[in-house]
Parts: sequence; structure tokens; C-alpha cells
Amino acid sequence: MADARRTAEFSLSELMDVIVSDQMSHEVSAGRRATAVWLAANGDVERQHTTGVYLRDSRVKGQAPVLGVYLDSRMRVVDFSANQDLYVARVINQGLEISDLEFKLDRQGRAPIGRDAKTAASEHQTDAELPELSQEELEEVYRLTRDIPESFREVAQKAMIFSIRREKQIETKK
Repeated sequence: MADARRTAEFSLSELMDVIVSDQMSHEVSAGRRATAVWLAANGDVERQHTTGVYLRDSRVKGQAPVLGVYLDSRMRVVDFSANQDLYVARVINQGLEISDLEFKLDRQGRAPIGRDAKTAASEHQTDAELPELSQEELEEVYRLTRDIPESFREVAQKAMIFSIRREKQIETKK
């Protein structure tokens, strides 16, 4: 009987190890995917200032998770937060379903996780390499940004135009 119990305890222990290991690997892979999507969805500036990315459960039951991004300076937290809706759209467009996005100041002094400057520079696309937008597409951008405060409107328009141009380029390569 003692042998059967020991075997059962050992098997239960192994089972718990597998469950915990599987859950941890799922969380790690989700975190890695979130990081990869964040880096792919954004440009050099975002990569150079991102020190960490995480997913957390939404406070609203049943909603997609919240993407959290740690940044290296308070100024970047303010800048990126001003364009939060644009970043949410970019991330969702890259295939990661999120319900919200939060930017936080990294208080641990970690180095940026984005690609190094040499790699980023070699992958950087200039405006001349991207397809132009049609008049209808430009009008849609202006319509969508007309209610944004004037101080942010131009930045939002440029970001949206660049994002749409990148999408068009990706679609033409398929």
C-alpha cells in the first residue's frame, strides 16, 4: 500500500510539474509574441525606448488582455500615451488582440529591448520606398483626425499615413 501511495504521489507531483510548466511556457510564449508584435508594429523610435512588454488580464471579464509597455523616459510615456489609439490599432493590425494599451515608466533602468541601431537602420524604410495614398485614403485620414486637438493632429495624421502606406506595401508583396 505504501508503494502504491508513493507512486500515486509521485505521479501527482509529475502531473503538477507538467501543468505548471505548460502554464508558464504559455505565458512566456504569449509575452514573447506580444513583444514581437509591439516591435514589428512600430518604428525605430518606439523600439529604441521600449524596455519591456507584458500582457495582463483585462479588469473586464471576457475582454482581450491589456498590453503593457515599459518605456525609458517619462517624456516618451506622455508622447506615446497621446497616440495610444493609434498604437492599439497598429498592434491589432499585426494580429494581437488587445482591449487596451498602457504605457509605464521603467523604474528599473533596463536597456531597450528593441533591435540595435545598426539593424534598425538597415531595415528602415524611407517614405520614397512606400506606395502613395489615394485622394480618398488621404481624405479618410483627415476625417478620422479632425477631432484630435490641433497640437497632436499633424503627428497623428503623419503616423496614420505612414502606417497605411506600410500596409499597402505589405499587401502588394503578398
